[in-house]
Amino acid sequence: MSHCYKFLAPFYNKFTKDDGDYDRWAEYILKAAHEHGSKRGVDIACGTGKMAKRLCAAGLNMIGVDKSTRMLMWARDDYRTLWVYQDMRKLKLIRLADIAVCVNDGINYLKPTELDDFFLHVHDNMTPGGPFIFDISTPYKMAGMDKQLYYWDDDKATLFWNNKFTGRRLIMDLVLFVKMTHGAYLRKEEQHIQYPHTIESITAAVERNGFTMREVTESYGLPLRPESDRWTFYAVRDMR
Repeated sequence: MSHCYKFLAPFYNKFTKDDGDYDRWAEYILKAAHEHGSKRGVDIACGTGKMAKRLCAAGLNMIGVDKSTRMLMWARDDYRTLWVYQDMRKLKLIRLADIAVCVNDGINYLKPTELDDFFLHVHDNMTPGGPFIFDISTPYKMAGMDKQLYYWDDDKATLFWNNKFTGRRLIMDLVLFVKMTHGAYLRKEEQHIQYPHTIESITAAVERNGFTMREVTESYGLPLRPESDRWTFYAVRDMR
């Protein structure tokens, strides 16, 4: 995880502008926040702050946490949110959160053996009764990305994104060509690795670590389907 988004960060918002309906996702999250009376939130693996900024604009006092300093640099145009450089697996906040979120596949970067420790850290940084809402890419989606090449291009950069799914992990090799002022291109490479998880394994890990799973839906409130690309989990921190 440490080198992810090192070179991609300046172009992340542009290349992923159609990757997810953040406005609808925020509506789902804010409905839960209203139901639980949440005032203070944390966006874990916040990236460039797409979700944290929406929740802040809706009135939540937000902290955004990410392991990439480059991504946080592009989040910091919003000074109402506290942006923190931190590994999501070792979450430690300066104050407890009434609601926690982790959107757009952040948990897929965790190995199956890291889930318990992660959920326990989230539990320990939340107020009792607070909702924790997060999503993952499904194994169905990840398998469908195997041997697929994606391509984005504009006047400043070109990105090639090649994928290999082994069944146990999705290896994403990114090659970025950045146009320089003299017209030549600078080549940069990154590799991202994500891990598939099942509804059963996520639910078990969540409930072993002080949460009760309230519901699992497709993409923030839609009915589950065998071909769902994104599962959304709505858990509530236990009162004890």
